[in-house]
Amino acid sequence: MVGMNWFESWFDSPYYHLLYQHRDDKEAQYFIDHLYAKFEIQPSHKILDLACGAGRHAIYMASKGNTVTGLDLASNSIAEAKAKVLELPEKLNIEFQVADMRDFDLKTSFDFVFNLFTSFGYFENKNENLDVLASIKKHQAKGGILVIDYLNSKQVRAKGEESYTKVNDAVQFEIHKYFEGDFVKKEIKVIDQNGVFHFREQVQLFESNELEYMLSAQGYQMSEHFGDYDLRPYSQTSPRSIWVGTRL
Repeated sequence: MVGMNWFESWFDSPYYHLLYQHRDDKEAQYFIDHLYAKFEIQPSHKILDLACGAGRHAIYMASKGNTVTGLDLASNSIAEAKAKVLELPEKLNIEFQVADMRDFDLKTSFDFVFNLFTSFGYFENKNENLDVLASIKKHQAKGGILVIDYLNSKQVRAKGEESYTKVNDAVQFEIHKYFEGDFVKKEIKVIDQNGVFHFREQVQLFESNELEYMLSAQGYQMSEHFGDYDLRPYSQTSPRSIWVGTRL
């Protein structure tokens, strides 16, 4: 749509969820279970799921007894998350809100903040990514834990430019992935019975030292660096780059 940022139109589209439907509840629960075991998360801990999407991580965490808040800019995703909660037989301590992760104020603090499924590095200006960390910092006291589940930039660059086609539920996605400056970008052409639609997706590629510097600048000390959802140590060939910062 004219005048909208790419993430406003793409993440609020049903095609986004259709393209990534393989990232299901089972995968989310597997990752969360490992995080709970590693950090000994208790029901008394308050959790913020920042850029929560349709709530697959947040709802599972709330089902474990935690008070959870989920924030996302995509109003359709938040509506879907709220609808999922209403369908559950049990009452959960969970709240979903539409908010911009660069500037939000919930007037409370959280023991854990999770930013999952590559929900960092969306913005053209590097300072806007620092704004995200600054907003998180306002919501964590000393000792609070921040987890950023990010892509492995080295692996993304190693795979290089590529074009491919996927078909999900009779909808065709023609995807061209390429690099422009510090960004990896995807031009996504969607073809279905309703017509042809064009979207873009992009993430700024931060190297390990850059992310560590950004965390440090906002008052966090990097305490762990994992490479996958089993929480094995990060290496240059890891599928993910999962950063853990402790609020100083």
